[in-house]
Amino acid sequence: MKKDLKVMAVRNQAPISAADNTITFLPEDCQHGTSAEDALFVISARIGTGLVRRILVDTGADSNILFRGAFDKLGLHNDNLQTHRHGVTGLGDNFLKPDGSITLPITIGTSSQKKTILSEFVVLKDSTAYNVILGRKTINDFSAVIFTKYLLMKFRTDDGSVGTIHGD
Repeated sequence: MKKDLKVMAVRNQAPISAADNTITFLPEDCQHGTSAEDALFVISARIGTGLVRRILVDTGADSNILFRGAFDKLGLHNDNLQTHRHGVTGLGDNFLKPDGSITLPITIGTSSQKKTILSEFVVLKDSTAYNVILGRKTINDFSAVIFTKYLLMKFRTDDGSVGTIHGD
């Protein structure tokens, strides 16, 4: 009989709802036509003290890259850089020597639907169409899930809810 009471107590507890914390992708999440299905996933985020646009989210990149133009626009200086011991392999397997690395806060999302983490960025002089390349480690640190067909990223926010970012 005591065993039955324990079972009843468990059954009478309020169920833990995972629905609010489950990351799902629904057709209504798609905000673009089918022409964007093969587009690169590009977002904006707050890095350091500034809003940075044209951030390429690249699940194939090992490191975060902060290009020199964006570094300068954020008001950062060479004395903020740490020595970076490893080179970066670019397109065509070209070896690129970084200026250094810097750890900065990066915030994705807005208002209550945001998350901030500290992340290391390798600073490169080379320029591209992007200001930043966001790599795999940071994507994982955000607990982010990307659905490239919808150009959509969902992630756990600072308050535990699910945040959403649509590609620019």
